[in-house]
Amino acid sequence: MGNLIPRSLAYIVDFIVSVKVFFYLAPLAQQHVPAFARAYQPQTFYGHGETVVTLLFVVVFLGILAGALGRTPGMVVMALKIQTPQGTPIGIAAGILREITKLLCLTVLVGTIWALYGFIVRERPFYDDWFGCELVPVQPKGVVASQKSEPRADS
Repeated sequence: MGNLIPRSLAYIVDFIVSVKVFFYLAPLAQQHVPAFARAYQPQTFYGHGETVVTLLFVVVFLGILAGALGRTPGMVVMALKIQTPQGTPIGIAAGILREITKLLCLTVLVGTIWALYGFIVRERPFYDDWFGCELVPVQPKGVVASQKSEPRADS
């Protein structure tokens, strides 16, 4: 379960950064994109227009970053990377689908329990298996093996 804490903190950082970016870009998009201005209103989507559009942005934004680069802002902060078993980024389509799956898991109690079960039993959630990817720690550039922190024998 050692992977759960860094991954969860990365999710929190991702959400905060994505929402901040969205709230910075939303006024610009309202001025220049009529379709966005119509969708981003409280009365659309049964009174949840702003929330739906914000979550859609978060999913697409993080999906593109994870799929194309293998890293999101939270993964950069927590020194993690999402990749295929061959070591390449998972692709934009798989990144967006992965983010949609994560969003659905976080909004549905059963999905949350299922994802946590995967962490406890196998130390990885089911959606990483679905999309054929793995989360690996990243060694910072310039750090050699002797500089890595290792547990001391006396502790």
